[in-house]
Parts: sequence; structure tokens; C-alpha cells
Amino acid sequence: MRPGGYTVRVVCRGDTATGQVTVRPDPRITVSEADRRANLGVILRAGQRQNVATEAVNRLRDVQQAIDDVNKRLAAQKDSRSKALRAAGDSLKHTLTAVEALFVGKQDIQGFIDSPTSVLPKISNVIYSVGSSWEAPTAAETAYLR
Repeated sequence: MRPGGYTVRVVCRGDTATGQVTVRPDPRITVSEADRRANLGVILRAGQRQNVATEAVNRLRDVQQAIDDVNKRLAAQKDSRSKALRAAGDSLKHTLTAVEALFVGKQDIQGFIDSPTSVLPKISNVIYSVGSSWEAPTAAETAYLR
């Protein structure tokens, strides 16, 4: 929690208590306010990028599910047009799976997954690295987020 004044409100069984609290910086840590702000700024930017990437993955998965639904409906029809549509759907789904892997890494692996080149793990690495310190982000952390 960043140093500063905060209003605290506690609600319990219909009763509410409100008070003011002042959070002071840990005197053992000598990091300037500017460095703390820079640190928080990078964490917030990384979090926003993580939200956008997660939304993209969710949309990719929704489209893949829609393709599966359409292909199930088409499976009962044996005409060449239905077969062509199913093949096109399968091809599109294959492409979407490859795009999804760019965000999350390959998902057909059992055990621990180390995908340092995928988008979401890269963003998570920045959040973890910057979040483990109060200091301003390093040039490497900033470049990694870019």
C-alpha cells in the first residue's frame, strides 16, 4: 500500500464504522516517492496489458467454441457444401489455436509450462519482477514490458 491518508470503512451486520488512517513509508526502505510512482506505473501498465491479452484469449476461445457448435450442426448434413463449411471452420479453428498459443503458450503439454516467448507469461514476469521491489523499474524491466 502506498503511503498516504486513507478512509477505512468496515461494515458488519448492518453496522458501519468509518475512520481515517495514515500509512507511512517503511523507514528502513529509502526509496524516493518518484521511484515508487514509477514502480506503480509500470505495474499498472502491465496489468492493463494483461487484461487486454486475457480478453483477447477469451474472445479467441469463444470463437473456437462457436466454430465447434456450427460444425456439430453441420455434421448431420452430408452434402458437399456442409463438408466444405466444416473444413473451413476446422481450418479457422486451427489458425485461432495458433494465435492463442502466442498469448498463452502451447496447452498440449503435461506438467509445468515454461513459455517465455508467450505474451501473458512475459507480462506476468514483469509484474512479478517490478512488484518485488519498491524501486523504480530497471531499464531491462521496462524494455521487457515493451
